[in-house]
Amino acid sequence: ARRGGTVTFIDPDKGLVYRERRLTGAGLPADFSVTALEFQPLSRVLYAALDFEPATPGSTSRLATIDLNACGPTTCPVTVLGPTGVGEIGGLALNPVNGTLYGVTSGSVSGGNFVILNTTTGQASFTNATGFTDITGLEFAPDGITLFGVLGTDENPVAPGVPGDLVKIDQFNGRGVVVDAAGVFANPSNLTGISFRPRRNESPFAATGLAKEPQVDELNYTVSETEEDWYRVPVMVDGGLNIRIDVRDA
Repeated sequence: ARRGGTVTFIDPDKGLVYRERRLTGAGLPADFSVTALEFQPLSRVLYAALDFEPATPGSTSRLATIDLNACGPTTCPVTVLGPTGVGEIGGLALNPVNGTLYGVTSGSVSGGNFVILNTTTGQASFTNATGFTDITGLEFAPDGITLFGVLGTDENPVAPGVPGDLVKIDQFNGRGVVVDAAGVFANPSNLTGISFRPRRNESPFAATGLAKEPQVDELNYTVSETEEDWYRVPVMVDGGLNIRIDVRDA
């Protein structure tokens, strides 16, 4: 999403925007920014941090949801859950184990705080200082325990890090540490987000840990309940490809 109240859909392989929808809903002002996004598990619903006053540093943010299932040809519906009670949210991360939604504040006024967000009311609690002043991205590592963030352009040079640094944040006390504390690696200074790439297999028609390779057309193909994988399937003919996945309980 970007300033102006739209959400964009990006092809991850080509890096191209292929769809854009205006965000609409009760209580939205004419001008607002979406400053962070996070998917709800196993759904097409996004948590979104909104800034209703983009021109005012430190203005109170809102937590909202965007239902991608209900998007129309030109718009996507937004439900504003409520004010967070803190400034601009620079990153959101949902704990995959317990469902807790965490956030970090960004900007020059109230940046660098680590918060827990109520997914019903939007209210922020457990507001702890990370030790930094501007964190613009937040993401859990695949272990569901380690939190990473990136420092934004408003990071105070007197603080432990500099803009573009990757940092680890303790989800239990909110304190952060710079990963490359020695400054060995130079990082871009204008990073605004962070995400982990899912474990997947890049080989066409190949799968790790499976007894045989999936075919283009195979009925009743099954794997054990402990096996999972990602597939990239090239389509060499016109007309596209239909894939049916039958998920059943053991």
